[in-house]
Amino acid sequence: MRAESWSPPVRAPGRSTACPGAKCAAGGARAQRPAAPAARVPCCRGASCRIHPVRPRENFRADAGSGRPWPPSRPRPGDVAEDLHRLSPFRQAKMPAAPKTHGAFTPGRKPWGQRPNRPTGAVGHGMLFLRGHGQVVGPAAGGEDPLRRPGASFAGVAGYSNGTEAAEPPMGRLGYFFADAPSPRGGPEATAALDRIGTAMAQSPPLPDAEDSTDLPVAMSFFAQIVGHDIAALAVRSPAAVEIDTASVDPAPRADLCAALGNLCRGTLSADSVYGRSDGRGDVATRLSQWLRVGADCAALRLGTADGGNDRPGAGLDLPRLGDCRAALDGVATDDLPTDLRALLYAPHGGLLPARALIADARNDEHLGLAQMHLGLLRFHNALAAGAGSAETRFQTARIRLRWHLQWLTVNRLLPGICDPATLGAVRSEGAPLYRRFLAETPAGAPGTLPLPLEFVAAAWRFGHTLVRPAYDWNPRFGTEPAVDGAPGPRAALPLLFAFTGNGRPPMFGMSDRLPVSWVPDMARLLDLGAGHPLRRTRRFDTRLGAALAAAPHLRPGQSGALRAVAQRNLRRGLALNLPSGQDCVAGLAADGIDVPPLSRAALERGPVGSALAAEGLSERTPLWVYVLKEAEEVAGGAHLGPLGSRLVAETLIGLVVCDPASYWHANGSDHGRWHPRDGRPRDGAVADDLAGVMMAAGLLAGAMAA
Repeated sequence: MRAESWSPPVRAPGRSTACPGAKCAAGGARAQRPAAPAARVPCCRGASCRIHPVRPRENFRADAGSGRPWPPSRPRPGDVAEDLHRLSPFRQAKMPAAPKTHGAFTPGRKPWGQRPNRPTGAVGHGMLFLRGHGQVVGPAAGGEDPLRRPGASFAGVAGYSNGTEAAEPPMGRLGYFFADAPSPRGGPEATAALDRIGTAMAQSPPLPDAEDSTDLPVAMSFFAQIVGHDIAALAVRSPAAVEIDTASVDPAPRADLCAALGNLCRGTLSADSVYGRSDGRGDVATRLSQWLRVGADCAALRLGTADGGNDRPGAGLDLPRLGDCRAALDGVATDDLPTDLRALLYAPHGGLLPARALIADARNDEHLGLAQMHLGLLRFHNALAAGAGSAETRFQTARIRLRWHLQWLTVNRLLPGICDPATLGAVRSEGAPLYRRFLAETPAGAPGTLPLPLEFVAAAWRFGHTLVRPAYDWNPRFGTEPAVDGAPGPRAALPLLFAFTGNGRPPMFGMSDRLPVSWVPDMARLLDLGAGHPLRRTRRFDTRLGAALAAAPHLRPGQSGALRAVAQRNLRRGLALNLPSGQDCVAGLAADGIDVPPLSRAALERGPVGSALAAEGLSERTPLWVYVLKEAEEVAGGAHLGPLGSRLVAETLIGLVVCDPASYWHANGSDHGRWHPRDGRPRDGAVADDLAGVMMAAGLLAGAMAA
């Protein structure tokens, strides 16, 4: 059936958008600003204007909203930047102005929780520990609202409190780049059609290893997961609004979805998955966050010890685990804990889960590659925190530097590896105009948060599933070396990477409460250093998921096929979240003056998945996730994302950095006036300007991986 075409409202030439400022110096309440020239248009940059882009660093004008010169010689009292100015050796003088209308820029608050003179020994005043996506934070099945029960709270249901507060935790907003696009068709027939497309993706014949690889090291795909977890953890106030385990999935109205969903992360790429958010409270969270800091002065983060038996030392080669901190939980009454936090710490029979990783975001122990990448960041913090000075200053300075490294590597290493070069260059040079428009049009979330577009969260960023290999060249014991008889040796099969974590069933494959040292990876292999091998690089960006992800290894047995099958789950979720089609996203970009060539029908219908699209009548209104992968397959030959996927991903990630006044983007440094990793190198002087440099500084490339 041929779908009706959508003609989005065309914006003024040059992607102009009305400035909402009541007295904007650029032209009043209805002033129009062209995208490119606007960088030099004087504007209020104050409380009433959020639409105009950040002007070039050399062209900052007076802040018309306050009368103060900009950039200021030092941050104004109470600003987000004030603590950074006190704690960081890098002067925060060239940040964008801070409008009062959006949480990430609210003056007079300290949303990042970086308060000087905090008691040494605590990461924060209680820490936000995340379990994963899709946490239910609304009324219970019986209709009772957990936020209204005595002794319960939104915070407790979210899993980071002792359940004694009445207020909900700060939540970021979710929205849509293209909120006016047509909704996809729902119902039982549409749901069954999506399931058949998902089956075609899972059953597509695999390519040989030598052909099915990119130039992207597998370690970079793990780093991408760290980035995704750092900015997004969806909370659901109304589970019925996003129900996908049903024979008939229907898209809810977008306004209702925006009200039903929240983001437990701040969306600012601030290394919260490493440090946690310091707006959590509660005795248990406070105890655990205190335990995470170690050393004579508590400037370092705690590491775990791998189980090496009697043969190999394993100190510092595993994540910290609950079995090592029993003393910190002495006296805790488990019955008083909220259900979510109790499930994180204790088994159903009441015993402590000793193999559970004690990290700010439990999702980073879902599989071993992700866990070891998280471990590298913990060790990198410790390298940055080494040196002279007070404990708190060294801790906070290391935290700032790690945050900026994370942001810098995302913009300058990750995005060039996964995005179309021309598209990425345009987004960088224009300062992420699509995201800035989205930010201006999205209602403000909690202070210190930035909103995320669902087109990114639920579709474009989910390209990682297609990069996963069924087995990896992990280390000399589980790699490409031949066995004694000359036959190929065992490789690190994907199910084993999920098994050897604290979330495995049983944890660590039942062998130990800690990671066996034989499963510590050779990071040089994961980074594809040296001669290289296809198994050390990711699979291609395409619509082939393969048998390895036909069912997600980390999901519990007993869940329905619709939830266990990755492709079906992604497609059903996209329908429930009312995502626009790929073609409608292209049309929406055109209305903003951004030209993205659409995929032809012939290209969309090529191959097994294309045949399924044609058979289901979805060649002209293709589910966004499939469209992004098909575009990468057809336009980029599987080497990286295509123009639409690159635009959605780059706009979001660069936009988060550009619109965060505390990011490296606005810090002084040696890269043409902007901060660079050489400005925040560890004590040994090495510059960590790529992922290998970070792992080298972390000590994971210096002989720790003996056979």
